[in-house]
Amino acid sequence: MIIESHMGIILGMAGAGLTIASFLMTDMLKLRSIALIGNVAFLIYGIIEAQLPSIILNCVLIPVNAKRVFDIKKLLRHMKQARPDSPVADWLLPNMKPQEYKAGHVLFNKDESADQMLYIKKGEIRFIEIDKIIGPGELIGEMALFLPDSKRTLSIECVTDCELYSLKYDEVHKLAYTHPELSYYLAQLMIGRILESRVLPNAAQTKQISMDAT
Repeated sequence: MIIESHMGIILGMAGAGLTIASFLMTDMLKLRSIALIGNVAFLIYGIIEAQLPSIILNCVLIPVNAKRVFDIKKLLRHMKQARPDSPVADWLLPNMKPQEYKAGHVLFNKDESADQMLYIKKGEIRFIEIDKIIGPGELIGEMALFLPDSKRTLSIECVTDCELYSLKYDEVHKLAYTHPELSYYLAQLMIGRILESRVLPNAAQTKQISMDAT
């Protein structure tokens, strides 16, 4: 009985220490893993010491933290497998929320505050100011995330009925902070679009000169 009591105290202290340590972690996988171990220690402590509140609390927290650990590992696995040209749906889509819009719906206007980025699952959207249409598999709205004023640079509308997936910018920041691979992907995507925006006007001017010469 005395041994069980000492064991309960040791497990309780271990659980407390692990829980405190989890709050000091910046890596989400380590945070959730350590919190999970702490929950198990607290659960066993509650059973030994007959502490019902501890038992109930940790019976709830163990599956929650176990699910978070599983989700983070799944995301990391997808991101490690992703190449610069890999579809974003392969690893980011599970973290996004589905939305549906009718043709003609304006998703956002130029210069308005940005709060999310979108992935096109089905349908086509148009960048109104430059009259450019893109379709499924494209990520849009990420540029404003890295601008100082977080303003939209172009207006966008649905050309057809669209099925989109959204990710709020605070979630983007969390993912980018804990998983640098996302920052790398977004940086590549934006650099490509900046280069494209510089090339397209020149191409248009060349076409116009050619038509004038004709």
